[in-house]
Amino acid sequence: MTKITSKELVLLEKCHVTVHYLKTWPEHYDDVESGRKKAELRKNDRKFKVGDYLVLQRWEPNLEQFTGENELLLISHVLHGGSFGLETGHAMLSFYHPDLRFLYYKNIKT
Repeated sequence: MTKITSKELVLLEKCHVTVHYLKTWPEHYDDVESGRKKAELRKNDRKFKVGDYLVLQRWEPNLEQFTGENELLLISHVLHGGSFGLETGHAMLSFYHPDLRFLYYKNIKT
């Protein structure tokens, strides 16, 4: 589990990496947070690639608002649509929870 604070989000942006913010329903957020879910099928309207970061933002659909909980993930593999039965324009993203120490190390060095 890699919870990320607003301070860490600022540090991540300073690292000049690609960050995708994704609205995520509670049941999917919980599965990622627990480690049960390690992949996500998404419309590939953002040109996802290996090495990009995902910030899952927990969305409460009944209240129609974000809860303020954020989960940081690093994309480790992208299966692009158009093959293996995956519809063109979609992507299957594999990811893992990265170690946040790199944020502090990289920002100290710059």
